[in-house]
Amino acid sequence: MLKPVLIAGVSLAVLGGTPALAQSTTTTTTTTNRTGGAGIMMMTVDDLEDQKVYGADGKEIGEIDEVVRPSSANGTPGTTGSSTAGATVFAVVQAGGNWFGLGSEKVLVPINQFTMEGDKLTLPMTEQQVTALQKWDDNDNDFAEVEDDQTLTEAQGSQ
Repeated sequence: MLKPVLIAGVSLAVLGGTPALAQSTTTTTTTTNRTGGAGIMMMTVDDLEDQKVYGADGKEIGEIDEVVRPSSANGTPGTTGSSTAGATVFAVVQAGGNWFGLGSEKVLVPINQFTMEGDKLTLPMTEQQVTALQKWDDNDNDFAEVEDDQTLTEAQGSQ
């Protein structure tokens, strides 16, 4: 009777000490490559157009249709006191609507609001906040389209 108990005890001791049954812990660190300011400003208009735009919640908001700047020397028309006041270059973002684009709106978003997180162009706002920005009218003569080969820095300096 003592022999089976002794064998069971030795077996448990040996198996409990084997590496195959040992537990290990693995820690994974995720780093987000976030580029704002100078990184975005070195991109060309062509690089930005048709880019998908994501919100602070990680959801897709829409995409950039074109990049514009005020055509008047008096600053940005119609934006006094708004979130676009003082900005010099804007992305026209087609936001909202369904995946066919039905119900979407074009709005002006100041370029300085965008950051790159990895390969995603992001804004620090939700789709609802973006669609509340100043609406874009394709016939608005107060703005001029920026040339595709210009960087955003060049577009900002050439007003």
